[in-house]
Amino acid sequence: MATLDVFADSYIPEVIIDREKEQETIKYFLQDVLKGVNTVLCIYGKPGVGKTVVTKHVLNQFDELENACSIYLCASHLTPNLALKEIYEVICGEEKRRLPSPLMVREIGRKLLKKRNCTIAITLDNFDKMNGVENFL
Repeated sequence: MATLDVFADSYIPEVIIDREKEQETIKYFLQDVLKGVNTVLCIYGKPGVGKTVVTKHVLNQFDELENACSIYLCASHLTPNLALKEIYEVICGEEKRRLPSPLMVREIGRKLLKKRNCTIAITLDNFDKMNGVENFL
């Protein structure tokens, strides 16, 4: 690993110190998601306390489960349509032609119905900075 890799947005440390309670909380939430109990978790706090790193760390473990995957989006750089397009590409594959948002949503739904018992965790980091987030949610 290059020394500067730790500064990349994609970097996730193998061990996170002093965040065991937060990791456990997210793990229990995701266990409930797999049971169909929960659907939304909001993590908030001051900048730099480790929200993103802890969440990515737990989601990496979630991805290792059968019939589960996570989609991480840094929403501060996205519009609702671009976020939907990224979700579409993960679930349905790359767009062959430009689709309007309602068709993307319909195709995502169809694909998920075919993948029975599949759980997808979508993380919108910095969603409060996304322009038009209320339309997306």
